Amino acid sequence: MEDEYSYADIALEDLQASRELLKVRMYNHATRLCQQYVEKMFKDVIFRLGKDERDMLSLSSHNIYKLSKRVATLLETEFSKDDIGLFRTLTDCYFDTNYPGENYIRISKEEARDIYSSTLAFAGKMQLLLKGHILDASVLYAEHRKFLKSLSSIEQNNSKDTLTQNPKSPKHKPPSTETPIR
Repeated sequence: MEDEYSYADIALEDLQASRELLKVRMYNHATRLCQQYVEKMFKDVIFRLGKDERDMLSLSSHNIYKLSKRVATLLETEFSKDDIGLFRTLTDCYFDTNYPGENYIRISKEEARDIYSSTLAFAGKMQLLLKGHILDASVLYAEHRKFLKSLSSIEQNNSKDTLTQNPKSPKHKPPSTETPIR
């Protein structure tokens, strides 16, 4: 069915919405959508390249750190320590910014911008990783490339208060003892 959306299509909408939510200072929501972008991109890869029932069952997970392990295997790559730190941060954000309770947190403007910027950088890496593995990658992810390219031109034209600045955030620290996921 041509009208059907893929995980990647919905992921792109999440990333675009995250940018808009940053503009209206809804930082918790913006970071959750960054998490959703990475989760859905990983699920897109697993859905397209996964071989067994276990892969299909993993599509119900929200833990992008765990999903990243399978994606790394399917794409025959390793994710960097910075990537792993982002996955863990995003997984924490998904739960800790979404539900009230002892672990509930409010994301600051700087943290949200850092997470968004790191997610954009990872989106660019994903584009490169997907090229040789998914047959229609050039067509399938064309909208992603167009969106990322538009952000680059916006970034060049904006003043110093751009949404893609990358201040250091205490929330986004890659784990120091982790080895790359394979």
